[in-house]
Amino acid sequence: MKKNLLWGVLLISAVTAYAALYYPEVPQEPRNTRFVKVTKEGKQIGIWKGPWQCVFDRDNQLIWEIKGYYQDMHSHECSFSWYDGKRGVPLKGNCYNKSGRSDLQTLVNYFNEHAVCGIKQWRVPTLKELQTLLFTKGDPNKPLIRTDLFPRTHKAPYWSSDASVKLEGFFDGEEGAYTLDFRTGKADAFPYSAATFVRLVADMPKHKEP
Repeated sequence: MKKNLLWGVLLISAVTAYAALYYPEVPQEPRNTRFVKVTKEGKQIGIWKGPWQCVFDRDNQLIWEIKGYYQDMHSHECSFSWYDGKRGVPLKGNCYNKSGRSDLQTLVNYFNEHAVCGIKQWRVPTLKELQTLLFTKGDPNKPLIRTDLFPRTHKAPYWSSDASVKLEGFFDGEEGAYTLDFRTGKADAFPYSAATFVRLVADMPKHKEP
């Protein structure tokens, strides 16, 4: 009797292990997560779904752009000089627009004209806003950000809107703006003419909140 019972337990265990291996349980979508994926049309989708072009941060009521891999203004390969239409140095970056040259104002104008993710109030984030994206618990070989939600992020500096910074050293006497490096997590000031990366942000309109 005990022998039969033992064989029964072993059989159930084997069947359970086989089922777990070949028919894994679909993970339950976490509720009330901080981040929500958003499609290019502005529709919020589940955390396991895609594709998505923006991410909504519930904690800070901000929506962030997601970089793409196509050769357009969304490309993660595009770099930008710091220029807001008044201050800075225009068109010192490189991107897939008609002129092949780019700056922050060029990208902001493009996003607002095309209402990316249903938003027309895109802007360059402040340094403090950028710092809310730092994530230090992931793979140390990857950028310090949630790469599952923000793919194609470089281990490099990203522009902030904090400008009119007096530079020192080699650029002594010039002005620039702060960047946040997603390789080190540290902030540093770069000259306006530097061609580096940016991730635009917008305040989430109240009527679009989940």
